[in-house]
Amino acid sequence: MPLILGFFVLAFLMVAGSIAASDAYLDQRALQSSCDGAVLAGVNAIDEQLAFTRGVGLYESIPLGPAREAAQAYLDRDASRSAVRIQQSAVTGGSTLSLLCVETSLLAFGSVFGYGDGVQHRATASARADFLD
Repeated sequence: MPLILGFFVLAFLMVAGSIAASDAYLDQRALQSSCDGAVLAGVNAIDEQLAFTRGVGLYESIPLGPAREAAQAYLDRDASRSAVRIQQSAVTGGSTLSLLCVETSLLAFGSVFGYGDGVQHRATASARADFLD
């Protein structure tokens, strides 16, 4: 009887572990997709008119405008992305926006493996202004 019970516990742990791992993977993939969309929304907030009046050759002078606010507004538009927060944003070369997005999500069977409070996922994305190509 203890041997059969042990096999059932082992089978439960294997099934629960695979469900928790796939849940974490899918949450990470969804966060990366949201972060990619947010960085595109942010880089599209560049004021092209001002960039062209200052001269496109001077990348340092290209104004990104409210890029971070536009990226956060993109995330806040959909209820499924409302838990995603932009932790860091950086502008490199005056034309590329990089974001670090963070989200804490609950896992199925997470409390069995010590993640009852959820898992913190991180994703980075960057985009370059398309009118510079």
